[in-house]
Amino acid sequence: MMASSVSALRPAAQVVMRKAGQRFLSSIRTSHRSSRVVTSLATTATSRTTSCPSTSAKDAPRGKHQALVGIERTPSGVAALPRTNGGASRRAFSSSSADSSLVYTDDRYKSDGVALCVLNRPKALNALSDSLVGALISELKALDGDDSVRCIVLTGHLTLPDGTEVGTPKAFAAGADIKQMNEKTFAEVHKGDMLAFWNGVKEIRKPVIAAVNGFALGGGCELAMACDIIVASEVAKFGQPEIKLGTIPGCGGSQRLTHAVGKSKAMWWMLSGETFSASEAERSGLVAKVFGTNDELLTGAVEMAKKIAAYSSPVLQMVKDVVNQSQNLPLDQGLLFERRVFHSTWGLEDRKEGMTAFAEKRQADFKHQ
Repeated sequence: MMASSVSALRPAAQVVMRKAGQRFLSSIRTSHRSSRVVTSLATTATSRTTSCPSTSAKDAPRGKHQALVGIERTPSGVAALPRTNGGASRRAFSSSSADSSLVYTDDRYKSDGVALCVLNRPKALNALSDSLVGALISELKALDGDDSVRCIVLTGHLTLPDGTEVGTPKAFAAGADIKQMNEKTFAEVHKGDMLAFWNGVKEIRKPVIAAVNGFALGGGCELAMACDIIVASEVAKFGQPEIKLGTIPGCGGSQRLTHAVGKSKAMWWMLSGETFSASEAERSGLVAKVFGTNDELLTGAVEMAKKIAAYSSPVLQMVKDVVNQSQNLPLDQGLLFERRVFHSTWGLEDRKEGMTAFAEKRQADFKHQ
């Protein structure tokens, strides 16, 4: 395109980006007046109620299940959880009864603005069935609309104060439920746009930290990459081994892994199906920080979430938007979008408080508005 043509387009682009910035600030304000920040995805069967969709015949525990690791597992089923948690409230999405949940939320850190979500399908190494993903998205959407929560930690294992185990220390999510997938026909896969609703995790406005405590393979790795920050324990293993099953990543693996680590490494890991360690994931830029044990991982992830949650909630959402757009927009458009969002912070009380507190050499008291 000629330089004159490019120049002619710039004023129109600036108008578009300026209007986008105005709409962005409006959406931020709206999200704090409404308990429903993110609209429901048309393709998901999940709801915003206190239970996930009923377990279908196809998704019910039966025989043996396979996660993407390619190893047969024992019957799926989920761990029974206590009705109380050392005084902390419990929100759980039930697959069959009030005492079994696919996703468990620990609210003990809520006073610090942090919610802890745990995948809870331990006998299947947290293999991602449609019901589990549906329950997770419903819970994340509920937390997204909860003004007392400003950052979310997602993990695959938690030991409650009374000793009850939630999830499994072996896996964040060992992959998709391959047995469930394998029973689908091409017509079902194509017409139903299989896996599309899994991307609902990326629609959450609040920061989400994936604390990877074990295997994160296939869909498990894709789930972690759909979060905003990944931290891991030393024993964590990552990979996109779909090639071993005669297929390819279907929920963002080929796109997000390439963005994170570059074409060459992403291509090698996906063509070979090899797993890679937490330390290698950190060196490659996929993981932000590696902790020692799983207990140290959870403690560290919660502390990171507390630090994030101490800042202005609408500004946290703005940071997410501008960083995520950096992967989608050409540099000049990304810079313009960033600048417009920066300008929009002048409509926030928290921006004024933050700058005033800095000038007065005191701690800012953000009101999240």
